[in-house]
Amino acid sequence: MALIVFAVIFVFYTKKYFTKIRLEKTNLIKGGNKMKALVIGAGGQGGPCASILSRDDSVSEILLVDVNEEAAKQAALKIGSDKIKTGRVNATDIDEVARAAKGKDVIFDFVVPWMATYVMKGALKAGVHYVNSAFDTPF
Repeated sequence: MALIVFAVIFVFYTKKYFTKIRLEKTNLIKGGNKMKALVIGAGGQGGPCASILSRDDSVSEILLVDVNEEAAKQAALKIGSDKIKTGRVNATDIDEVARAAKGKDVIFDFVVPWMATYVMKGALKAGVHYVNSAFDTPF
C-alpha cells in the first residue's frame, strides 16, 4: 500500500513539474497545443499515472501500453477516459518502444528497473522526453 501511495505522489509531482517545464519551454499555453504521452507499464504505477494524466487539461492523448495488452485494456477501462488508447509493447525492444513513441511528446516509464535502459534508448531513438520512476540501478 505504501508503494502505491508513493507511486501516486511521485507521478503527481513528476507530472506537475514536467507539465510546467513543457508549457514554459514550448509555449504550449499560447499555442494551445497539448501533450501526448506514452505510458509504458500498466501495473501499479502506470495505471495511476494514466489516470492522473487523463484528468489534466494540458494532456490530449495517452497511449497506455504493456507487454500484456489485456492489463492495459483493464486499466484503461477502469479509468474510463476517451483520452486513453491501449496497446502492446515489449519494453526490451528498442525499435518497438520508438515506434510506439512516434508522435508523442514524452514517455513515462513504469517497467521494472532492469528494463529502463531499453525504454530510455527507445525514447532517444524517437526523440521524445523520458521520465522514469525506477528506484534501483538498472544495470
